Amino acid sequence: MSKDVFPFERLPPELRNAIYELLIPTGNKVQVRRSRVGGGAQSDFKLRLDIVDTTAVRRPKRRATQPAKIIGPFLPQNGTAILRMNKLAYAEALPIIYGANTFVFNSMPSLVQFAKQAKRGVPCLRDVTLATCTTTSMARALPRLGKTMSLWRLTITLNPCPASAADAAKALFKGARAFVEVENDEAARRHRFELLRFEIDGNLIKARVGSWNLQADSEADLADAAAVKVKSELERWLIKSGTLERATVSAR
Repeated sequence: MSKDVFPFERLPPELRNAIYELLIPTGNKVQVRRSRVGGGAQSDFKLRLDIVDTTAVRRPKRRATQPAKIIGPFLPQNGTAILRMNKLAYAEALPIIYGANTFVFNSMPSLVQFAKQAKRGVPCLRDVTLATCTTTSMARALPRLGKTMSLWRLTITLNPCPASAADAAKALFKGARAFVEVENDEAARRHRFELLRFEIDGNLIKARVGSWNLQADSEADLADAAAVKVKSELERWLIKSGTLERATVSAR
């Protein structure tokens, strides 16, 4: 080895990780969306990954939430150069890029394209949000995240608002079953199910409070109650299909 080459690989792993974390943005919410380039052909779409402001106040609308404020691009060119240094750096930095940030997918096509272009990164995802998608597209998205074994939270934003919790669970059922069934034993399947977290705009629920049969003092409480009801209804569907077993409460 040349004396002019720094022996990066000989550094202790914890020191190498500290260097990666200095170069790679972490702890951010990264919005993944597609933007059209040139003509209108399907191949003329490219992915945009932007860091968004999580402190901005979102004003609820009847049909959709306000778009997030973009701070800047995620992983500028100088931040990814270390990935091209060697195979070791690539393998060690990849989990930091994809596992130390929250990735927000605003559409099913953006998730599909991301899964194709970042095949090695998808298994490293830990915190994912599926936002502003219909329940049908959410159901199609869930199986694509089925093999993300490092995942510890999957947030699903239901927008537009379903007519009822039963309708939401029915639409999400097949996708949720595929997401859970990557595991074989009951404990692991139950763990996968518990990763699911639902978000619904309280203002949207308020407009359909009759069909949801909910009561709450505020829109925030209404949104929380609706999310719990969707998950409970989805669990009922999964138990009925045999995908999950009924949870038992141990007596004290």
